[in-house]
Amino acid sequence: GKQHELVSTGVDGTTFIMAMIREGWDYLKTPGTIAFLIPKTRQDMLIAIEEYIEHLKLPFDILALLAGNRTRFLFRIFKQPLSDSHRLSDMEL
Repeated sequence: GKQHELVSTGVDGTTFIMAMIREGWDYLKTPGTIAFLIPKTRQDMLIAIEEYIEHLKLPFDILALLAGNRTRFLFRIFKQPLSDSHRLSDMEL
C-alpha cells in the first residue's frame, strides 16, 4: 500500500483499523488472521479497538512486544484459530 494508506494517527487511525477489520473479514481465508500493531502510548486506540473486536464477537488475542524501551501490542483476529500446537505464541523459540 501507499504510505497514507498504511500509517494513520488519532481518530483516523482507529477508524482505519476498524474499517480494515470490518472490510477484511469477508476476504479472509480459513484459517486466516488479520493482524496489526498499536503502540502502548495509544491507550485510547487500544481500548477502542479491543472493545470493537469484542462487540463483533471475533476470536482474537493480544501480544505485547517489547523492543528496546518501546512496547507495542499485536492484535491478531482469527477466522479460524490454528490448533494450539501450531500457534507461534505457544512455541518455544
